[in-house]
Amino acid sequence: MKSRRKFSKEFKVEAVRRLQSGQSMAEVARALEVHPSDLARWRHELDDHGTQAFSGPGRKRAEEDRVKEL
Repeated sequence: MKSRRKFSKEFKVEAVRRLQSGQSMAEVARALEVHPSDLARWRHELDDHGTQAFSGPGRKRAEEDRVKEL
C-alpha cells in the first residue's frame, strides 16, 4: 500500500501560482504529478485564508481539537 505524499506550503503556493498564470488545471496537475482535485482544494484554501493557508499538517481529528480546548 502506498503512503500518502505530503507537500510543503511552498510547493502548494507555487502550484496555485501556475494556475493563476494561465496554465490549465490539467497541465499543472500533470507537470507536478498531483490530482486536479488537490489543486482545486489548494486554490480555494489560498483564496480563503491567504498567508494563513497551509499552516499545519492537515486536518485534525475532532477529539484532538476537543482536548486542545480543555
